[in-house]
Amino acid sequence: MGEIMSILGILDRYKTTSAFFAAYDIGLFDLLYEAETSTETIAQKLTIDEAMCKLLLYKLKESQWIYLKDNLWYLEEEFRKEYAGIDSFKAQMDHEMNIYNHLMSPEMIVKSLKSEYGQRPFDKNGFTIEEQETYNQAMYGKKVQLIALQLFRMLRGRKEINAIEIGRSNGLVVKQLKKLGLRFETDVITSDLIPSSNQFNVVILFNTIHYWDEAHCKRQFAQWEKNLSEDAQIFIIDFFYEDGDEFTSNILIDWITHGGVYWSVYTELNDMMEQSGFKITKNLPLKSMHTKILRYQRDAGKFV
Repeated sequence: MGEIMSILGILDRYKTTSAFFAAYDIGLFDLLYEAETSTETIAQKLTIDEAMCKLLLYKLKESQWIYLKDNLWYLEEEFRKEYAGIDSFKAQMDHEMNIYNHLMSPEMIVKSLKSEYGQRPFDKNGFTIEEQETYNQAMYGKKVQLIALQLFRMLRGRKEINAIEIGRSNGLVVKQLKKLGLRFETDVITSDLIPSSNQFNVVILFNTIHYWDEAHCKRQFAQWEKNLSEDAQIFIIDFFYEDGDEFTSNILIDWITHGGVYWSVYTELNDMMEQSGFKITKNLPLKSMHTKILRYQRDAGKFV
């Protein structure tokens, strides 16, 4: 168990995040990445007040992102090394900053908690087009490439693949599998229920299961009984909360305000799947992404 934070420590913690996002947003880190710079020059180049600029710089210094030497500000070496790869996670940064600004206030969390699922402020308003594009880049960018690579390794031995990708990922996993050279006899993309006229042996659910309550899962499975082959493989790919994992515990707050709220713990999902006639045949953690690839198949004689 980690160290318990004091109440006063919790009250102040958000200010560090706010300072970081502000510095990132105005381009301060980019400026110092290029060259060590004085307070006066930073204020001039960023067109901000010099006295307030100094206050922000001291705060960033205490967080050990920058340091002052001979009246010039530098990026700390470890932070510089990490910031050198900023382009690889810029979409994630932009998305998190948007979430922080619009969906992470205590007021928004309380409003969401007091609303029925589907009636939260976000459910009514959603993302703007620009925000949705940022979300898509953060959620489906390089993650899809890594997920598809793992699925490719699991599926390349199948002689005939009739696949369906269901839900929120809009066919991006199948598209990436094709780029890797996987051949499909059939590939169908749908936002919800399987078309009744097809037969499938591969089902892909990415970033979707948390949006399905048990009743919806049962409706899906009733359709699957008619349209899945006996040896069909079902791949469920998503985050799941794990005890002691701060990253996945933070995602739970995202889900309260603007995400799916069901099956947050893997064991809850697995129990439901087993009761519905599916058995787990692979549980592959992608630790760098805090994501699991779960592969299920029909459990003979127990399905639905």
